[in-house]
Amino acid sequence: MRALSMTPLAALLVSSLAGYVSGATPFGYLAGRWKGLDIRQHGSGNIGATNAIRVLGKGIGIPVFILDLLKGVAACLAGQKLAG
Repeated sequence: MRALSMTPLAALLVSSLAGYVSGATPFGYLAGRWKGLDIRQHGSGNIGATNAIRVLGKGIGIPVFILDLLKGVAACLAGQKLAG
């Protein structure tokens, strides 16, 4: 696989923006709002996958876990692509 041709500054800016956007996407909170619930007010009060499973059930909580996991995978793959 060939790395993208990008200056170090551009790679830093792109990876910083992508990392911020993906890391700032609270899938647990969004799933709770989709179900009409503020997940921060229930269970442990955390917006993570464990509390989503506890409060919203496995049918919603497991996809939240997978989406959170994919955020990390996407960051690793993007870094690999940018670094070569």
